Amino acid sequence: MIMGFDNDDSTIFDAQRQFVQESRIPLAMMGMLHAIPKTPLHDRLAAEGRLDPSDEPEFGTNVIPLRGRPR
Repeated sequence: MIMGFDNDDSTIFDAQRQFVQESRIPLAMMGMLHAIPKTPLHDRLAAEGRLDPSDEPEFGTNVIPLRGRPR
């Protein structure tokens, strides 16, 4: 499961946990959205100034959230 889309807010964590439990999924992997170079997502976020240029992203993503940088 990927988190970090523009419409995600802090409720995404509980919603995904509830979905996994109710679906009786024995093992789930979660990851942060990462814009891969040379993809439309990367191009769009670059044009919007929403890519984190650091080599080692602090939060496992190179995407700066629509609502601002996490604290």
